[in-house]
Amino acid sequence: MFEEEAEYGLGIKAILALPIAVIFSLFLLAFQEGEKNAVMVLLLTTFMMTAIYWLVLPRRFRVLDDSLEIVLGITYRIPFEEIKEVKKGSGKELVFFKGFKFATSSNVIVVVKKKGFSVTISPKNADFFLERLRSSLEAFRKGKG
Repeated sequence: MFEEEAEYGLGIKAILALPIAVIFSLFLLAFQEGEKNAVMVLLLTTFMMTAIYWLVLPRRFRVLDDSLEIVLGITYRIPFEEIKEVKKGSGKELVFFKGFKFATSSNVIVVVKKKGFSVTISPKNADFFLERLRSSLEAFRKGKG
């Protein structure tokens, strides 16, 4: 098994932090004004946003003997049988990509599936991760062949 943490680019960090900063500012304002209902709604909103971030944002990626795992709030597994190819992306996939976007920086790896939607990921050391993923995928295919 090989594991790599997700990389978060500055732009993604800013996009994720902006709603939290706005809600926190509104919370402070409501608290200062004594608006108890608004304070409760803003606290609930903060907890809900945190739960959503926890569920949908990738934390790490794993290469196993027979699959690729994307660890979010749950683990999303892609068996090697379903993978057509893996390749280095250009960074354009952050915006222009038809599939599941787990890419969080411009260091993108594209996992093209045989059927269904393809996937983008952004491990911290994308080149090394891609090397390990290709090696494991090749070893799996040789063992199956």
